[in-house]
Amino acid sequence: MTDDPKRDDPTDFSQFRKPARKVDLTVVDSANESLGYSASPKLSQAPAPAPPQRRLFKTGRNVQFNIKASAETVRRFVAICDAYEWPSGLTMEHAIGALEKELARENRPKGREPNSRG
Repeated sequence: MTDDPKRDDPTDFSQFRKPARKVDLTVVDSANESLGYSASPKLSQAPAPAPPQRRLFKTGRNVQFNIKASAETVRRFVAICDAYEWPSGLTMEHAIGALEKELARENRPKGREPNSRG
């Protein structure tokens, strides 16, 4: 047996911890109230705005179709979806069907309109 002195644990850092401060919360609350702060936040009386309505439909449509359109066209498209409570895919199907019927009645040349931008 050896008479080596005990070594401290090298992973023990407890000697470096600061002692916890004990704070009297009543003193803190009274100081806050004297400065005009309340213990609980005051909620505004105005009702919160309604979150945007989510459109979730199980339709079997699983192919994404991205197009660029003007803000006005998108607004009109969404207005139709909202007015009839249709999902975007169903609205697009109705729009394509209506366009096909209109084009079948008219004799339009293929290609862009002369006044169209592009």
